[in-house]
Amino acid sequence: MLLAMLTFFLAVVVFTIFAGAGPNASLSKEFPWQFRLAAALRTPVLMFIVIPLSYIQGLRRTYRTWSGARARAALGEAAIMAKHDADVQAIIAKVTAWNKAGRPGKLRTARPSWASMSTKLGSGKDVDTYKVEIRQMNSILRVDKEGLTVTAEPSVTMGELTRPNTKPKPEPKPKPNPKPKSNPNPSPNPKPDPNQES
Repeated sequence: MLLAMLTFFLAVVVFTIFAGAGPNASLSKEFPWQFRLAAALRTPVLMFIVIPLSYIQGLRRTYRTWSGARARAALGEAAIMAKHDADVQAIIAKVTAWNKAGRPGKLRTARPSWASMSTKLGSGKDVDTYKVEIRQMNSILRVDKEGLTVTAEPSVTMGELTRPNTKPKPEPKPKPNPKPKSNPNPSPNPKPDPNQES
């Protein structure tokens, strides 16, 4: 059974290699063999590695956003802001130390290149830089329903800001007043009132 599954998976990989090659399947040999191999395997790598990892990363961020919303509701805004203030003071201390040391290198965040929105292969953070870690600052601090604003820390992503569990729940609409029930079987001949004048 396992051998059959491995054979089927290998056949699918080979099929995706040829199906995803397209008209530019044969690259010039001027390119390094590593580049040509990566170009040939790009479709199965995307299908079986990149897309599943992206899905897992999306689930992780969804859970982080959901847990952050629950934490804001449970701890309250004061506790969330206290943690935020402590993180800000830690960053201030790092920047102050960098300034006192004569500013050795460019001041950059320690966010890795793969987590950046830039499409460049390299960010230059590994050469002559002083890195400040800010990835712990990933909380949505406040959602103002009336002012239509969101206060968030710098490591919060656009995807987390736009997820449904970030938005406040709409207030329930008031229920309409029930209509008075009418008598389904009115008496055809009501009895006359003896005290009523004719």
